[in-house]
Amino acid sequence: MPTCKIFISHSTKTEPNLRLLGELVDAIADRVIEHAGDRLSLRTVYDRADLVAGDAWYERISQWMAECHVAVILFSEAALFDSDWVRREAAVLTWRRELQKEFVLLPVLLGEVRAEALEQGIYGVMRVAANQCIVCDGDAGALADAIVTALTARLEDFAACQAFKAEHASFEPIEGHVCDALAGELTPRQLDTGAERMGGVPLNWPLDVARRDALRLSRELLKDPGRTLSRLGALAGELPALERDVSQRLFQHLRELLMSFWVPADTAARVHTARLGARVLVCNGRYLTEQTPDPELNGFTSHCLLSRAWPLARSWRKIVLARCDDLDSVHAEILSHFSACRRKRTLEDKLAYVRDCGLQIVIVLPAAVLPGQGGDHLLGELLRRYERALFLIDCGERLVQVEDDTLVSLDPPIDPHVEEAQYDAYDTISDVALRA
Repeated sequence: MPTCKIFISHSTKTEPNLRLLGELVDAIADRVIEHAGDRLSLRTVYDRADLVAGDAWYERISQWMAECHVAVILFSEAALFDSDWVRREAAVLTWRRELQKEFVLLPVLLGEVRAEALEQGIYGVMRVAANQCIVCDGDAGALADAIVTALTARLEDFAACQAFKAEHASFEPIEGHVCDALAGELTPRQLDTGAERMGGVPLNWPLDVARRDALRLSRELLKDPGRTLSRLGALAGELPALERDVSQRLFQHLRELLMSFWVPADTAARVHTARLGARVLVCNGRYLTEQTPDPELNGFTSHCLLSRAWPLARSWRKIVLARCDDLDSVHAEILSHFSACRRKRTLEDKLAYVRDCGLQIVIVLPAAVLPGQGGDHLLGELLRRYERALFLIDCGERLVQVEDDTLVSLDPPIDPHVEEAQYDAYDTISDVALRA
């Protein structure tokens, strides 16, 4: 069944309006529209339900506004008079309506708000009320019916509406960082060569040709999240010979920016939220605790999980424990990662420093601490002593579903084939570009 995607813009600050929003979403989900012998289902997207932890929320909302077939703006008094975000979304959505005549924009008036208010000030300039407003008396079911009636009247329009591609933008915040790195290190000729060899959609903007090629290259690197490192390795092989220091500086920076993109966003979101819940995640993978010559990269897969969960931020510290023989040796290993702990005299002072250091501490443990493996007591002590830390337990290549109130299996699991391919690509970049 084809789906019509409806974006809801709102500023919901009162209990009745919050309840109305939830009831409206449920009511719309129950409606279908008959079209050309087919049935169109209706799906809403809005911030309270569809943003997950770890999302780049600003870019995600922009993506929804570009992809939706229909937009509904709920004009409560808070939205009308006290929300810069609704003003921004209204500006984007009215702009899209001007560019795509088949795009449907439905203003909804809540409570005491009247249509005249949308004909004044910034909303008057944007011509929000150029479309007939829907008046809502607080009945979510009646509002859903009115929306369906309005859509049925514009059926041929919104059924033909296509996502606004905006030059095929990825809507990833990291896109700009990649573009800046490429434009800052490569000559216009190198950028032109790289863009032609890597392919992708030619752009008409920015006006600066070199910047345009850098943007095109960055989108090519990001277009397939599961293969970003592989594509970066391909770029290293396609570019004309670079000076050694340029190659090392550029590809080390790009590798750091892109290395975590193969981890699914919903998997990373579970990592991000776990620190507020069970604090213990059972994870699968081949390289969660693998030791490497670079101590910063010990545990390639756990490093990527955390980089994806906290993108563009190093607000976390990862400690990989390949062995857990006894509590004293585990304490010694964990505390050795904090220089200040050498000055603290008691274990309690050291633990207090780790607790209050301002970083999200993530401790990666071997499977020996899983229930039934003999390490139950050790894990319990670590949870008690490191009360704000997050724990990842390496269960091997296949995800183990645990039946324990204190542990959660990390779903969706890591794909070992993707993991292997991206680790190989990481090493290829090291060999080809960083040692050029």
